[in-house]
Amino acid sequence: MRTLTIAIVILAAIAGCKDKSPSAPAQAQSPASGATSTAPSGVTEQPVPMDQQPTAGGTENLEQMFKQLEVEKANRPGLAPTVETVLAALDTAGIKFDESKQVLGLTVGAKYCMRAGVNANGLNVVVCEHGTAKEAEDGVELIKTKFAQLAKTSTFTIRGTTTIQVMGRPNDPMTDVRRTIDEALAKL
Repeated sequence: MRTLTIAIVILAAIAGCKDKSPSAPAQAQSPASGATSTAPSGVTEQPVPMDQQPTAGGTENLEQMFKQLEVEKANRPGLAPTVETVLAALDTAGIKFDESKQVLGLTVGAKYCMRAGVNANGLNVVVCEHGTAKEAEDGVELIKTKFAQLAKTSTFTIRGTTTIQVMGRPNDPMTDVRRTIDEALAKL
């Protein structure tokens, strides 16, 4: 249950980070409904949508998540291949990512994870480092059972103690991209 809560907090944090409009800070500071407005006359305040309102413990959960990310970053197993090695191999093979960022490894039983994505085609690759090959196998099984809906559009590769999950859109299997990725991973 705790892992599910953490996963939900991550998704909420990611969704919250996407709003970069200038009105976001104003929305976050708007008074609760029924409160008197302090906005200058002529300025219309936008109410905070229900799905963006803070929940009890929301800040605390985010703080815990960021602390966990730091713990994972500081305690990487250091076994080959590393996240950086895998992503470099994919880059050499011609897979260019728009973004990459650390994500919680705890959610999938890993010591450290990184997600890289291509916004144009919906490609997402999550590379996770584990302490042992058995932990890597268990991590893949955990994803397949706990996140079965997500796993339906995923392929999994294990190289030593590292897992590589490739996800695409359900209506676009990206066969050529996956083949390129498989060829690059085979060389590790």
